[in-house]
Amino acid sequence: MNGAIASSLTIAIALGAESVAAQDPTGLEEVLVTASKREERSIDVPAAMDTLSGSTLEMLGASGFKDFADLVPGLDQRSNGAPGAGTVMIRGLNSGPQQTTNTVGFYLDDVPFTASGALSVGSVITPDPDLADIESVEVLKGPQGTLYGASSLGGLIRILSRRPDLAKSGGAASMTGSAVDGGGTGYGMRASLNVPLSQDRIGLRLSGFYRQDPGFVSNVGTGSEDVNEATVYGGRLSLLSAVSEDVQLLFTGFYQKIEADGFSYQDNVTDTLQPAFGPRKFSNYFDPTYEAEYQALSATLDWNLGPGVLTSTLAYGQYETRLLADYTQIYGSTFASVLPVGTGLKGDPSPQMEKGTVEIRYASERIGAFAFLAGLFYTDERNTYPVAMTAEDRVTGATLPEPFGNLLSTITRSDYTERAAFANITYYFTDGVDLTLGARYAKNDQDVAATRSGLLVDSLVPTSRFEFDDDATTYLATLRWRVTPVLSTFVRAASGYRPGGPQTNSLFPDARPFEADTVWNYEVGVKGSLPDRRVGFSASVYHIVWDDIQLNTLRGGFVFQGNGGKGEVNGLELEARAVPIDNLTVAMSFGYNDTEVVSIDAESSASLGAAAGDPFPLSPEWGGALMLDYRVPLAANWTATAGASAKYTGERPSSFSNAELNPSVRLPDYTTLDLRTGLEHGPWRFALRVDNVTNEDGLASFSTDKIFAGQLVPSSAILIQPRSYALTLSVDF
Repeated sequence: MNGAIASSLTIAIALGAESVAAQDPTGLEEVLVTASKREERSIDVPAAMDTLSGSTLEMLGASGFKDFADLVPGLDQRSNGAPGAGTVMIRGLNSGPQQTTNTVGFYLDDVPFTASGALSVGSVITPDPDLADIESVEVLKGPQGTLYGASSLGGLIRILSRRPDLAKSGGAASMTGSAVDGGGTGYGMRASLNVPLSQDRIGLRLSGFYRQDPGFVSNVGTGSEDVNEATVYGGRLSLLSAVSEDVQLLFTGFYQKIEADGFSYQDNVTDTLQPAFGPRKFSNYFDPTYEAEYQALSATLDWNLGPGVLTSTLAYGQYETRLLADYTQIYGSTFASVLPVGTGLKGDPSPQMEKGTVEIRYASERIGAFAFLAGLFYTDERNTYPVAMTAEDRVTGATLPEPFGNLLSTITRSDYTERAAFANITYYFTDGVDLTLGARYAKNDQDVAATRSGLLVDSLVPTSRFEFDDDATTYLATLRWRVTPVLSTFVRAASGYRPGGPQTNSLFPDARPFEADTVWNYEVGVKGSLPDRRVGFSASVYHIVWDDIQLNTLRGGFVFQGNGGKGEVNGLELEARAVPIDNLTVAMSFGYNDTEVVSIDAESSASLGAAAGDPFPLSPEWGGALMLDYRVPLAANWTATAGASAKYTGERPSSFSNAELNPSVRLPDYTTLDLRTGLEHGPWRFALRVDNVTNEDGLASFSTDKIFAGQLVPSSAILIQPRSYALTLSVDF
């Protein structure tokens, strides 16, 4: 059933908001972050992280995940070709197209939005909120198991919306028109409003967005053009109450709907880079679709209690997806002898999740030579994964009569509950040297029910129930030396885990539970700037060990979960940013990420085609970026702006070296160039952007989905967006 789940990993290296955010024209902006669950300067965080401000995202025209992923070293996505569809990865940690659970955590404000359950199939979901009215995006590198818990092996992403202002009213609005070269047109609207309901006591903030992203691929099977057009709409609400001088209560709510009319892929000749029907074309008997719906609610109480802050958060997150894809090319030959001529096979794998969480923590200030953070965490998560493959008439779309109509129908419902306690303690040897030790203990319980029916399993398989429980302890040790107020170094060791789970496929008598896999990340880093803040820089060198990797295999076309191998990653990230002259910002970055399968068991190797020494699929070793932005003050309160971004993605393999069902193809490297210019006058801003100016035809992903070796099915190549244009008019009020 993986024909609709393509795989990719590209790496884009660029700089965070410190380099290009709204700032003093003579120097770089100082950035405050809350990644460590306390507010501190980014330069003081003893870990690799990037922060993108809302003003930076607005200047770059960023609307979703793919736009900011290209700005962060080591952050990428195995894209499925539609907004919200794909696997998020940091520092290359992925196990290929059969991966079903996440290695990167995702938060929307205080709402954990990543499925942790071992049978959630959450890895095919990329939380992709529209970036309207965003305060910042924080990307934490390396495992975050101590503070954030399960399924953050590679790192964690936090999308933070703007909080209400209790003192003054205001808002913003914008309109955008867009077009893709050789494709369709689109548009977008955003608006936000802040209103103090009670001066300095209660504030309300509302925002809404609606956009239509243009398409650029054609379905030759139906004659439809620009079928990967997507509509995204929704809004946010937040209410902040200063209950007293020491107590604040924040309520937030978010809703979004994604309706994609198709995917940005083309059919290639089997196992090659040659288009089968021409550039930007594929052939399905119907136009595939993808939908995703998000809801997130939270209530957070901050109480300044003694020498520290007590924080209590109650959160709820939910997503529902629906994917309709054409499986005729993959499975049609298997049933050709029993199905009528003209039969099409429609697939519908659609993960769904809802989870409630409670967290209570206390972050102390420095008390003598010590500071600490301690807390309790609880989550109750419910995952549903229905899969259907239906035989229908290609012309009329009518479902064939039984027993042929229902080829396969399965539904897996898994309940996941977790209880955890965590604590970090910091000892200050001097004002400049400190040591932080941390640990988190978590225990989870899982209850799973699975039902199967259809021609592929011969008959109805009664609901089977499975139970599983596990516990894990993760650790953190960080030594930090703040050499000067603007120069900091650190040595860090941190661990993370991904929960194991029960084996639910009763067709195999040797089925047994699979265990958690774990990561240890060892890192040395430096962050700093010159005293005049004209130049800033950061660098880190890391070594990652990934044990008991959950390598899912295929048996007779069914996914079989297991632990199959060990991997390692060695990497280097360098970033520099400067304001060489007033109003000019220059940002450069470089990344090297070397992934390797160190060992793998015989069954996983035979099924996946992986061998010791293989890199992780779609993981390039090299990447880099150069960004320039210049502001020119003009007469009469007018300002002109101009900028450019060049981003490089290196070569990478599409699969494991000996894969027979998804043979590896070496994907070529590519470089994209984006240009932007604009005018500002008071609260008004006008901007013109041209992305991928050279119309580079890079591939974000590539896969071939066969059910037997030698099968001649088209390969799916996920395309980056061709040259595109956007005009934006915005105003603050």
